[in-house]
Amino acid sequence: MNHVSEAASLLSAIEGLLGGQLPAVDERRLIRLRVGVGQHELADALGVSRFTLWRWETGKIEPSGPARRAYAGALRALRGATDA
Repeated sequence: MNHVSEAASLLSAIEGLLGGQLPAVDERRLIRLRVGVGQHELADALGVSRFTLWRWETGKIEPSGPARRAYAGALRALRGATDA
């Protein structure tokens, strides 16, 4: 394993420990849609633009830091709502 992939693996593990583990890109939008939450609603709740949320849902960019943790938490909560 090279240094770049080792660093990426380490960062991914740290994000997981901090609660920032995100579902796969193809699941993110579906989680939101299953509970009937619109892009605008979720974007407003997270304090980001609808365009930013769209980019996260499509994998064009990945959220980082507090935004990543907030998005991951929101998706966990939405996923939990479908399990209830």
